[in-house]
Amino acid sequence: METRSHSGGPKLVTALLGGHINAYAAAGSHVQFIKDGTMRLLVGFNKNRMKAAPEVPTLQELGYNIQVGMNAVISGPKGLPDPIQKKLEEAYLEAMKTPAFEKYLNTIDSPPAFAGAGATAKGIEEDSTVLGRIIKEAGIKEEQK
Repeated sequence: METRSHSGGPKLVTALLGGHINAYAAAGSHVQFIKDGTMRLLVGFNKNRMKAAPEVPTLQELGYNIQVGMNAVISGPKGLPDPIQKKLEEAYLEAMKTPAFEKYLNTIDSPPAFAGAGATAKGIEEDSTVLGRIIKEAGIKEEQK
């Protein structure tokens, strides 16, 4: 199997549906195509199975000690004062309660989740370590421009 990097989900969808690649790993961009039957999910990276494809196992269920969630984050500048960070976190928690947010999560087949700045930074660091190991072991190189 040949591996290569790509510049994002929508381009991967186009490449897969156009027959230019056989499979890809990405977050979110595939859900609508799984739901309508255009694509078939092969394995899940998250802790839980996808609602759109509940018959498809996760990597952990298959015996691989790998779990990588999808991180959607709101970022601010370095040195953002704590009171402003706290106010932004509170606003985000309120936004998570809206029907529009729930609809969005259903679109990408993702459960609601919230982590403050410290926990988010730790999670990203852990995911980067796992993905870095996988990329190195698979011999994946950055695509030449």
